[in-house]
Formats: sequence, structure tokens, C-alpha cells
Amino acid sequence: MNKKIDDAIFGMEKLDALAAAFDRLYLDYTVPPDEQERLNHGAYVFQAIRDEIALVKDELEEMTDM
Repeated sequence: MNKKIDDAIFGMEKLDALAAAFDRLYLDYTVPPDEQERLNHGAYVFQAIRDEIALVKDELEEMTDM
């Protein structure tokens, strides 16, 4: 079972790295004022996804400590 958990943790690390790269490359935080609300909404959704990645990763790591 530990191999499966280790693989899952590795997968979550890869997702986290992809999310960080996406953030740096594609989320432009300088937008015209009329686009600010749209940017904020997209950033909140993106951050929610990153938070879930971190949560699952932490839970998987806790499972390896059992």
C-alpha cells in the first residue's frame, strides 16, 4: 500500500508544480479595471484548486506516517 500512496503523493507534487507554472505563465495580474472582477474570480478558483491539491497531498503524507 505504501507504494500506491507514494505514487499518489508524487502525482500530487507534479500537479502542484504544474499549477505553480500555470500561475506564473498564464495568470496576468495586470488587467484593465473593467476586467478586474473576472481576474479575481479566476484567481480565486485557481487558488481553490491549489488548496485542494495541498490538502490531498498532506492527507496522503499523513497516511504514510501511520
